[in-house]
Amino acid sequence: MDPLYHFGEQLYQACPAYYAKCKILVVIGGLISLLLVPILLIGLVNEFILVYVFLHVAPLQPYQRILSLACVTLDTLYLIHNGLIMIVLPKGVPWFMLHSIQLENVGHLGCKTANYVSALLNTARINLLFLEALSHFVCTSVTKTREISTSVMMSAIFSCLIIGTAFAAVIPITYQLWIAHGLFICSADPSWAKSSVFFVDLHQALLCNGILQATAILFINIGTIKEHHRLKHALRCITSVNTGKTVLSNILGNLRTRIFGLCVNLKLTLWRTTPVAVVRIGKVLYSIGIHTIIYNPTSTIESMEKRIALVFLKSLLDITDGVEMLLITSHLGLCYLHVPEVRNWCLMCVGYLFGQNSHILDILAKFKVKIPRQAIVTSEESSFDTGYYRALLEVAHGLPPIYVQYATKWLTRQKDLPVELQKLQRRLHTQTRERN
Repeated sequence: MDPLYHFGEQLYQACPAYYAKCKILVVIGGLISLLLVPILLIGLVNEFILVYVFLHVAPLQPYQRILSLACVTLDTLYLIHNGLIMIVLPKGVPWFMLHSIQLENVGHLGCKTANYVSALLNTARINLLFLEALSHFVCTSVTKTREISTSVMMSAIFSCLIIGTAFAAVIPITYQLWIAHGLFICSADPSWAKSSVFFVDLHQALLCNGILQATAILFINIGTIKEHHRLKHALRCITSVNTGKTVLSNILGNLRTRIFGLCVNLKLTLWRTTPVAVVRIGKVLYSIGIHTIIYNPTSTIESMEKRIALVFLKSLLDITDGVEMLLITSHLGLCYLHVPEVRNWCLMCVGYLFGQNSHILDILAKFKVKIPRQAIVTSEESSFDTGYYRALLEVAHGLPPIYVQYATKWLTRQKDLPVELQKLQRRLHTQTRERN
């Protein structure tokens, strides 16, 4: 047997020079070793920063904070295991003239353990992203409330982890370390029936790598995009109404703040979930190619060609993992771009790093974002213009029922309202009943 390990020290010695794919493998190996290490370091630092941001900076509902912290925890474990242990140590370290550490190739136990943890993290992470996309879509488009109780969210997160554990349990049962085309392969034992091997790979593609969850995320996000556009239109309508310091300013201020926060959450959800769903679908396609090469002994392609093709597909599979890790690393950047509180906090931290230099502070001030605030509460005797009344009715007509209900609840708690606001209160009640 020619000892050809995928991305091990022997790979480039055993790879014939006349195979064009060998040169591509060298390039991919260099990219992995040079780029993935800083991506992992930056990603781990970002995850620790995000813990503080989600706890103390970002304006999140309690259920959103719990879900965000759960995602950060899984992302950190994903970077450590799937990035450091499964890619950098076995495939990137040799580029620094060091011996590779291949945990999944040290024996059957290492093979089962490494791939079980990898499958568990893959499944649990895509499950949580599906939960994130679904919860935001349901709260904004289906149900009558924006909020989910913390107990319900914790139960949902716990269920995602249990399901991930159950889905990944098939890996240590069926996986073995064996040799295919001169390569050490950690996959389903070929001594099993073909139908069993096919079921294991199908199970891993659909549920562990998450093509089902990824497809569902894409369909859910189509509805989320439509809802986001509708809320942005409502936000523009409310912002265009100039109420001054009147009673209506409180109503519009509350609506504006709520809609703005919801738009930010929907935008972050779209940017976090959609790219990962696309990457997971690509990952499954490469896995199908690997299965075809490993378990197709009747193919007429020569063994060396199969060997190179197998290593090439595994390299592309590593690239998809690297892209997913890059997406994890960009999470803090997304929060900086879309969440005003996070951006202002980051700029403040940069100012402290430069010792509160006045010139630096002036530059940073240009990048700060004005945060929408609740409108100032005015007395019942404040002046009220019927033009504002008509404008608010027009805006309320295009809003989801939940935001009209918020305005109605606020009006209900007030006493001795002007006649015009009493009319508005009755009109909002009527619109709410009609929408329901």
